[in-house]
Amino acid sequence: MATNNDIPDHYTIQFDSNWRQAVQQTEERFREYMTVRTGVSGKARTHNRVEKETMNEQTERLARTAGTELTTAKRWVYPRPHEKTTYIDEWDADLLGETVLPQGAAVTAHRHAASRRMDVIAIEGIGGTNYEGSGNDAAPSTAALGSANKVAISFDYDTSGNSALTKDKLIKAKSIFESNEVGGQDNIENESLCLALNANMLESLLIDDKLTSSDYGEVKALIQGEIKYFLGFHIFRSEQLKANAAGNGYLALAWAKSHVFLDIWKEKGTRMSVRDDLSEAIQIRSKFMAGACRDQEEGVVEIDCLTLASA
Repeated sequence: MATNNDIPDHYTIQFDSNWRQAVQQTEERFREYMTVRTGVSGKARTHNRVEKETMNEQTERLARTAGTELTTAKRWVYPRPHEKTTYIDEWDADLLGETVLPQGAAVTAHRHAASRRMDVIAIEGIGGTNYEGSGNDAAPSTAALGSANKVAISFDYDTSGNSALTKDKLIKAKSIFESNEVGGQDNIENESLCLALNANMLESLLIDDKLTSSDYGEVKALIQGEIKYFLGFHIFRSEQLKANAAGNGYLALAWAKSHVFLDIWKEKGTRMSVRDDLSEAIQIRSKFMAGACRDQEEGVVEIDCLTLASA
């Protein structure tokens, strides 16, 4: 029997009384795996480096002492301020009826947005353009990752052609670190190697036919959030990673924790105030200021990965 499901216009509508957040990344993920400096002040922060020295063989008795000064470099970090402002109209409390004002929801949304943005700053500092110079009158020069610290999208020990993230690419990244003497043999500083992947990369690892049964179990547990360690890397997932230049994949980042820095001028904070100039609207304003860098290119490896759906 046919029924009429049209609801008459005079029926009332019951609106939700609360606000829920859309699905999103809610917390910072890179900070735990970086060297963090808080309370930074001034127009820039430097991270100073002493370059590698070589010894000279002494070939004669009573020879004149030949000395040199240390070769040093400074990596510069500049503060990047960020803010988000939300207004709530003076009449919203009356017009929303039983629905509560969304001040708390706005503060939470600001915090989530700031956390994601802090990760973007970290990614750009780890893998993007850095600045190096003496700090005298001359402007710092730019420093970029070279090909020696990149794993190509086509890298594979056995086959040719572009590929998603594979066990071969992780082994190659680990080899680059060892060739650069980052961690590995001496590891006197108990160096931590870290790796940021996205969901597509984790999926491609899981179906890599070079994984052993033990590897498969570890990657599956990684996806389920049960472990955070694989092939010598502390691993976590981020969907904030940058797309590659070709537009057919994304760039995984691997680094040594002691060689990447997150400098905080102002931690995340929120302030509420009444704006008399906006008809007594409530202003909710959140802000933070931070910057990031690597202290040398040898401490970072970029891994170019084809997006699995394009493979």
